[in-house]
Order: sequence, then C-alpha cells, then structure tokens
Amino acid sequence: MVNKFTPDFKIEVNGKDVTKTVKQHLVNLSLKDEAGDATDDLTLNFDNLFVRPNYEDKIKVWLGYKETGLYYCGAFLVQTTEKNQNSLRVSATSTNFTTEIKKKRNRSYENISLCDLVKKIADSNSLKYKCDFKDVFFKHLSQTDESDLNLLNRIAKMYNATFNIKNDTLIFIKKQGDNDLPVFEINRKNVSSWTIKYANKTLYKSVKATWHDTKENKQKEVIFGNGEPQYVLQDTFKDKSEALKRAEGIMDLLNSGIKSGNLTIDGMNIIAGAKLKLNGFGEDDGEYSIKRVTHNLSGSGYTVRVEFES
Repeated sequence: MVNKFTPDFKIEVNGKDVTKTVKQHLVNLSLKDEAGDATDDLTLNFDNLFVRPNYEDKIKVWLGYKETGLYYCGAFLVQTTEKNQNSLRVSATSTNFTTEIKKKRNRSYENISLCDLVKKIADSNSLKYKCDFKDVFFKHLSQTDESDLNLLNRIAKMYNATFNIKNDTLIFIKKQGDNDLPVFEINRKNVSSWTIKYANKTLYKSVKATWHDTKENKQKEVIFGNGEPQYVLQDTFKDKSEALKRAEGIMDLLNSGIKSGNLTIDGMNIIAGAKLKLNGFGEDDGEYSIKRVTHNLSGSGYTVRVEFES
C-alpha cells in the first residue's frame, strides 16, 4: 500500500505560526486522541537545536497532506520538556479539561433533565454542548465533594453514554443512538496491519431491574432484552422508565469489549469516540466504537493507529 500524497502539518504556539521553524528541527510527532474523559496527549521530538517552549505554552496542531489540505487536531498545553545532547522532547496535554471542570463542588439539582444538566455544566465552563438524552430526568441529584467532570463521568457509566470534551464542545450522547458523530468506513485493502481479539467473557442476553410502584406501594421488576444469561441489578429505581434505561445502559456496558482490536492505516482525519465500520474482514466486518486514535508523523510518513471495540 503506497500513499501518493505528501504529509504536511501546521503548528501554532500562542497564536503564532511556527511551522517553518518546526519543520527544520522536528524528528517526529505523536498525537493521541482518547475517547471518554481521558486526556489527549501530544509529543514532539526535535533535534537539540530547537529552543524549549515554556510551561503551558498553547500549541495548536493541524495534520494532513499538501495535495488535500489540513484538518485541525486540537489545542494542547506544554507540560514537560526534556533535553539532552541529541534531542528535545516536548510533552503536552489537551486544553479541553480545564481546572474549573475538575474543581470539587457541593451542590444538588432538583427536577432537572440530563440534557439541561449537561447544558448547565457546559455553560459554566464556557463550552458548547451536544446531548441526545432527552428522555432522562432526575428528581434529585447530589454532587458531594465531586467535580463536574467526575459527576458527568459517573452518569455516563450509569447509562453507558459517550462522554467527552472535544474542540470546546461537551459531548454526552448515546453510544447506540442516532447522533451526529461520524461513521468511518475502512476497507481491508487500505490497512497495513491489524489485529482483532475475542475476549472470553459472558455475553448477557438480558438485564433485570427493580422499581418501586408508588401507587401500589410495592416493588416490581422489568427486564431489558430476552433470554439467559441474565444480569440482575441490585438497585431499586424510582419508576419503570428509569429502570429500563438503566438496564439498557448496563447491558451495553457489560457486553462491551467482547471484541477489540487495532489497525494501522495511512494518516486520515479520524476521531476517537466515533464509530468504525470495517469492510473486507470477513466474520469481523461490522461496526465498532473507536477508543483511541494515535497520529504518527515523521520523515518516513504519516500513519494512524486506531484502537476499537464492540
């Protein structure tokens, strides 16, 4: 597989285009894009003639090809620099997760929808937002000595949601729902290497949840899915609707990761948290969730490693 395009990039530091200088000294670049609430990372390796950037200098990165153009990959703050007689290594982390969203808080929410909660947290952190959980509602929700980041991550696990912050947008969406995240189709003939693994874990066919019927003042059960093996939730939920939503989210979570893998392709604009559709892989064709994307750029070319699961 030969890429006919010429890899290219653009780098700004504190709003100044330094691409020309960087090209004279850059050895390689690695940009790791994570799904969920993990921090994205940028690593730049230079020859030792390149001048160290300062702590928390803001680096913006674009990648792509001379023939087709560049795409924006995010903003990063310098965390560490390490220099020796041969090289300079610069490590930076994404600016998406600010100090404010990590600050512990004590407050409670009454009669609020999940999307209104997401909007409230996004607004308080100067972020845009995207949420498709229009049918989830909290009568009471406590946030005790807990950050906004941890609160949203906790709720995401409850409903097996995709939660992330990318390009100044707080994303909280259904993993299996119809949402605006793209589906990237990759054919086997365009892949230079790949591995797909099957894990030896239980594939649950149903989940049972208990809820309290206030009219009849008794506990009732609801089942999401059909058949055995069945997983039983220990909590009691306030109504049938919440019990079903939690059962659905838990079954998705329990059954995730049964198939996982990775592949390497020529560099392209592909994002973690989106969907991956494989073609030409025989029994492994189908749709997966992208967990991590690592862009690697050097003198030998531009490649992307994609890690995924279903």
